Amino acid sequence: MIQEKLKDKINFYDWITKRSKLNMFICSSWFQKSIRRWDILDVINYTKEIIESWNINYIWKRIFIILVEDIWLANLYLWELILKSYKKFRETETYNKFDDTAIYQATLLLAYSQKSRENDNFYHAIQDFWFWEEEDKEFIKTYCRAKYFLSNSKATQQELKEIFEREFKNNMNQKLYDIYIECMNICWELWWKDWLNLYFINFYLIKKYNLWFEYYKTQDNLYREEVIKLLPKKLDLSHLEPIIPKDYVFDKHTPEWKSLKRWMEHFFKEWCFLNNEVRVWENIYTNFIKKQF
Repeated sequence: MIQEKLKDKINFYDWITKRSKLNMFICSSWFQKSIRRWDILDVINYTKEIIESWNINYIWKRIFIILVEDIWLANLYLWELILKSYKKFRETETYNKFDDTAIYQATLLLAYSQKSRENDNFYHAIQDFWFWEEEDKEFIKTYCRAKYFLSNSKATQQELKEIFEREFKNNMNQKLYDIYIECMNICWELWWKDWLNLYFINFYLIKKYNLWFEYYKTQDNLYREEVIKLLPKKLDLSHLEPIIPKDYVFDKHTPEWKSLKRWMEHFFKEWCFLNNEVRVWENIYTNFIKKQF
């Protein structure tokens, strides 16, 4: 559906959505939690909520973060599909208008997909529980630091590109490497923050476990054919109504979470809960996290 870019956008100071009058952090949390839970109605509803607040870069940023945070290697093919959806969106976007079809397609593909938080749990195992192998800690210390993830410098991006090509490019399927790098660079351009660490970890863990993925193919891909059949040909959004936020929506990024007096256990059991979760490698870091509670 073609949307006109209106002047009435989210105000930086109130950060409230235009349709449901939700705090944007609550809306964003709900959006990601519904993708994790495979709750299609909520995915559509809060994709619409963010789109109608005209924060388009924000929703694409979340999409590229979810790819590496909640999907990771559980779905090799999805990265390429999301990348194509993003490029199609940008190609058809104008100064005054954009077609939101590619955004809905991307968010629904994320929701339908198999999922894994092994990548993110690697980071939490070290940062929150101060534990793991020395080489893992050394990687975090070397790469996951503000010098990289808080910089939007082209020189910094080039430095990382050269390091990754030297350290990781020859340790994985070349087509996948190019796709992952391109997704990372798009996320970097949209929002350079600590979520980029998950892209860095992505390359590190693939090399560590020697996951080559020789079977990855870019043509005649059954996953692409079957999943796209699941996507509705046309979305009827006229009946959607704002829903009362569910309890799990109030995570650490929302204003309410402190008053709820929750932290690590609730974070891993409720906020990060996945439907359609699969084991990647041996789920080493995920299993370690679960043992802490």
